[in-house]
Amino acid sequence: MAERPQAHQAGRLAWYSKSSLPPLAPHDILSPAEHEEYSAMSSGARREEFLQGRWALKRLLSAALETAAGGAEPELRQIVIPRLSSGALGPLRHPDGHALYPSVSHSRNYLAAACSRYPLGVDIEQTRPVDCLSVARRFFTASEVVQLEALKTDFERMRAFLQIWTLKEAFVKCEQSALARVLGRVGFQPGQQEQGRVLFRLVLPQDAGTGKAYEAFCCWPASDVCVGLVQAGIWPIHL
Repeated sequence: MAERPQAHQAGRLAWYSKSSLPPLAPHDILSPAEHEEYSAMSSGARREEFLQGRWALKRLLSAALETAAGGAEPELRQIVIPRLSSGALGPLRHPDGHALYPSVSHSRNYLAAACSRYPLGVDIEQTRPVDCLSVARRFFTASEVVQLEALKTDFERMRAFLQIWTLKEAFVKCEQSALARVLGRVGFQPGQQEQGRVLFRLVLPQDAGTGKAYEAFCCWPASDVCVGLVQAGIWPIHL
């Protein structure tokens, strides 16, 4: 059996196997407000997930803020990730004046984190038994269903299904929207493969009226783990 990858960081996107993470101490990672939120969580599993997510995000953000600090990365606990009124993560303000948008996702033993100067969302999913066509016919766009029906094997269909699903979840985070509003209305069409990533074209309904350009891609850290990222902004994606 091939060795499973443990971690990867490229630019402003990172994913990790949680079993490979170092011991994490809350006082080294969390700001006072975050520590208060952490301490109020009754579930040990939820606290662990929160701490792991903040660690992954702040490692990326620390590197992004390094140049503004005169070449020294700020301590993780000094980085405060805002909460919006909706509870979602908000952008940080870079000392140079632009925003830094964070996003994080968990899936069983894996987590993914990303940050960018442009609004974005990231989602990570591990494969699991599911009737792909049944779910797609209920929740996906017509063209996405056609994509899946054209595939010849269950393996190909599962991979295609998971790519579309992670991108829909990522779009929800990027737009601070609701999944129910996205599933059957926002479509993704696969395009070329580039540097281990599958690029996608986002298809919006005519009445969406976002006035934005979007770029999206998926990659596979392991044969059963898919990461999807959607960014509103410019191409190429600057992570």
